[in-house]
Amino acid sequence: MKKLTFLAVALIVIATSCKKDEKSPTPGTPGVTASGMTAWETSLVGQWKLKRTELRSNAFIFGYFDSTMFYTNHYNYNSSQLELGTTTWGATGVSPYYSGIMGLNDSDFPGAIPWSGGIGTINISGAPYFKVHYLTPDSMVLDLFGGQQRLFYNKLTAAPTLNAIESQLIGTWTLVSFDGSAPTNPHFKTFYNMWYCDDGYLSRDSIDNGTSSSVFIKSWEVLFPSRTTPIFHEALGGGLGYAKITNLTATSLTLEQIYPSISSATISTYIYSR
Repeated sequence: MKKLTFLAVALIVIATSCKKDEKSPTPGTPGVTASGMTAWETSLVGQWKLKRTELRSNAFIFGYFDSTMFYTNHYNYNSSQLELGTTTWGATGVSPYYSGIMGLNDSDFPGAIPWSGGIGTINISGAPYFKVHYLTPDSMVLDLFGGQQRLFYNKLTAAPTLNAIESQLIGTWTLVSFDGSAPTNPHFKTFYNMWYCDDGYLSRDSIDNGTSSSVFIKSWEVLFPSRTTPIFHEALGGGLGYAKITNLTATSLTLEQIYPSISSATISTYIYSR
């Protein structure tokens, strides 16, 4: 997943399942509270911790039947946060701004922002910036850049954890078949519960050619874990790229490599055991 870097309020993207029930917020007609803040703005107030960022593109819809390409889990909530306060920042006409803090990655300091609420949006400096895709008292999903990025927030500080499929993959697997043939040399994959980079958790591949062995560091993650066919993503060091998980038990794993920008057709099949 591409690293997301943001500068001040005018954010610049350098490029992200934790799928939520995709309900639309229903702000209705904002009422005005005694403080002058609308009811919709009041529902947005709080310290929101950025748990996950998804990068989305329609170019990948052919292989995924969805649009999520990559995601980043966030752990530094001093940086990755959106704090929407009630202190008045200033006023433009009849629309007051309120003081806030925003940071969209784990490495940069968050910056102060003037915010206000629109109909189903969060405005920054008076302009719609985030579309509120989902909102409850402690969870919020925001769309940025027309939905190209989706940001998952929660008010809890607990770090994100492995999803159900990722948890099952932790440990060492031995390749027993590649496109129907036994591998020439032993090939092992070891998956770790440690977020390694923007592309996922840490993994190691070990290939033994009979006289020596080499270990390759890779990154991995699982998209759409609740679906019948989850998508495995592996990057770095000549990784698989994308693969359908068509079988997973305590002792067997089948990965069918695909090129999702083209189709969901299987390119190669890898079968592992442990």
